[in-house]
Amino acid sequence: GDTIQVLKDVTESVSVSKKITLTSADPAHPATIRGTITFGAKPDGSEVSDGSEVTGLNFILGERPKVEKSIIVQGAKNVQICENTFSIEDKDTKQSVQYTSIWLEQGTTEGTVISDNTFNLSNCPLKTGDTNSNVAIALQHLGAESFPKDVTISGNKFNSEAIQGQANAIGVMVMGAEGTLTIGGENASDANTFTETLEGGTSNFQGVTLGGDVNDAQIQNNSFNCYIGVHMLRQSWGDQFAGPIKDVTITENQFNGKYGVYTNSTSTGESGLIESPFDENSTVTVSGNTGSAENTNETGYYVSDEATLQQALKDAPAGTVIKLVKDIKCLEPISITKSGITIDGQGNSLILTNKLESGAFITATGNNVTLKNLTVNTKGMAKHG
Repeated sequence: GDTIQVLKDVTESVSVSKKITLTSADPAHPATIRGTITFGAKPDGSEVSDGSEVTGLNFILGERPKVEKSIIVQGAKNVQICENTFSIEDKDTKQSVQYTSIWLEQGTTEGTVISDNTFNLSNCPLKTGDTNSNVAIALQHLGAESFPKDVTISGNKFNSEAIQGQANAIGVMVMGAEGTLTIGGENASDANTFTETLEGGTSNFQGVTLGGDVNDAQIQNNSFNCYIGVHMLRQSWGDQFAGPIKDVTITENQFNGKYGVYTNSTSTGESGLIESPFDENSTVTVSGNTGSAENTNETGYYVSDEATLQQALKDAPAGTVIKLVKDIKCLEPISITKSGITIDGQGNSLILTNKLESGAFITATGNNVTLKNLTVNTKGMAKHG
């Protein structure tokens, strides 16, 4: 393909439908791109931007209205995005915009490699009444029947800086992935680093968010110095939930923020339906990690009421630690059927509020079940605890 050297700063948005290499003419002074570059195909499919490369450029979002993404990969294979700098600089607290530096969508997007870039999610105050997060890399499907496939994200630096107010930011947001999603890798040089800096503000910087429809994710050798290292949830749109997270391995990472591996159930506002991120066949392996965060070598599943507790007990993979964030009142008995489950009350109580005609309030039939830091109060409504 052609090599295009960018001589000066660019504000226009362009679509690419053939193989190119896009780079700066002067590596010592990289050109700045303030528009959106979309890699895809011609409408008739006669040409496609498979195998394109983007390297050595400086991308900035937040300065131009209606430009919310720096790079979109839409149905192109084996695109490489390497050694660039991406910055989101949004200082307008009145506009509700979710910026994304790199956006991958649809299953015909395959084999994308994103490596050795720097992402600066700085100057991103939370808009008034807004819950959006600015995102460095997003995998989406947007109504397609399949998802981005075999994506590798390695050797990148993700920085989030809260200058004022509260900054919401996500390093890698996955709303569907096929094949193997690799974040980090087997070698130290593959490590991604996620770092937040607070100067008079507060932050909710999540390194990796898995929002459902993930079949095989390998998260290895990364350094998470942020509020949450890996967050697993099940995103919903109205009454429709994303698919479950099937198979995730989280190993040899460093977690030095508040939480290492964090998960919770999702509830829809319209119907009140509750879904956990998993199903009964899900496997999550968390091992060999280090650091000072909570849940460095376990999946911490946080529950706040009877419904989310019962859902967690149904779907949580073996080795999960279910953590109560407050006292929970229960109308129904609690049955722990899976092996390797721990309920950590964190000093809270399980309180039975309905009389049981027979049986115990809590029954464990799985192997290696642990209850700790927990008060069980039956109020005399069960024959057995």
